[in-house]
Amino acid sequence: MPPPAIQMTGVEKSFGANRVLRGVNLSVQRGRSLAIIGGSGTGKSVAVKCIIGLVEPDAGSIFLDGKDLSRTKGGFGSANYGMLFQGGALFDSMPVWQNVAFRLLRGSRGKEAALQIAIEKLARVGLSADVAHLYPSELSGGMLKRAGLARAIATDPEIIFFDEPTTGLDPIMASVINELIRGVVDEMGVTAVTITHDMASVRTIAHEVVMLNRGIVEWAGNVDDLGQSGNSAVEQFVNGNAEGPLTAAASRLPPAT
Repeated sequence: MPPPAIQMTGVEKSFGANRVLRGVNLSVQRGRSLAIIGGSGTGKSVAVKCIIGLVEPDAGSIFLDGKDLSRTKGGFGSANYGMLFQGGALFDSMPVWQNVAFRLLRGSRGKEAALQIAIEKLARVGLSADVAHLYPSELSGGMLKRAGLARAIATDPEIIFFDEPTTGLDPIMASVINELIRGVVDEMGVTAVTITHDMASVRTIAHEVVMLNRGIVEWAGNVDDLGQSGNSAVEQFVNGNAEGPLTAAASRLPPAT
């Protein structure tokens, strides 16, 4: 079997006295979709920031296709990847097509070619060519997510990261976005990593799931095994129960200062 597309081994990260990651081990094979779940403050976003190089781990290793990123020139920045940010994160001062084609315009693509690609990617996520010339302030929440997804796939990436892709959406639009993401991932054959609290997203998008709890991997397995994980913390999170080990652990934490 080839090495995982992405692998974290013993990754630790602290911010002052706050130990966010305490030895995280996870991996995802190329062409597979991994969801990272867990409560707020459990280290999900920090883990992804470590992978893409926005945060430097204090300890541990991160591998891309078996190559240690700390020893690879350019690190993860040399990889062709896309990212759908929470809230879309489009530039207000640019029309939608320039947001979608942002990386293309800074590469070797000419303006007309970049515009055409942007229109094609917008069509792939269900937005018409007219939307290309609108500004982000003129779009609904669902349209912003779609435009953000179009930007994430504009360079035909090999890896895509999704940060809370359904946050702020109503249940119907959330289902639409989940199905769009699943379709894009399957169609393009990309490796996907999704951070989410939304279990509907997990069940629609993911092949495998990792749950982080207080900076370590609480559970990892196939998405189909979530319902019979045998882990009480996973069961509490998946079912949204008010009582359970996660609540008890939170009650023992010192008060915030």
